[in-house]
Amino acid sequence: SSGINAEYGGGQGTWWRVQLATDTAVTAVGVVNRMDAFSERIDGVQVWVGEEQCGVLKYEEGRKEYTSLCGGVQGTEVSLRKQGDGVLTLCEVMVLELQEQPTEVIDEQD
Repeated sequence: SSGINAEYGGGQGTWWRVQLATDTAVTAVGVVNRMDAFSERIDGVQVWVGEEQCGVLKYEEGRKEYTSLCGGVQGTEVSLRKQGDGVLTLCEVMVLELQEQPTEVIDEQD
């Protein structure tokens, strides 16, 4: 989508982040882990929306997909952070947003 930028870095911990196009109510962040090698690197990765931490991913052998529930936290940035000298390896990150629900049901019968 236009206006979405992702970047990654290291130094004091390793991180990946995406700047969202608008302020978004994030319900969950899904991460697809690499399975060919080094899949244990996902262990301890923190999931953040803005300055609010949504969860910490826990490595499970053979598990490919991880989800952190964020409960509609508002933010313009989602980041994954690994503390210390560890390396962060990811295949895919999905940011799920809260969709507005209708407040009224209209019956369109003739």
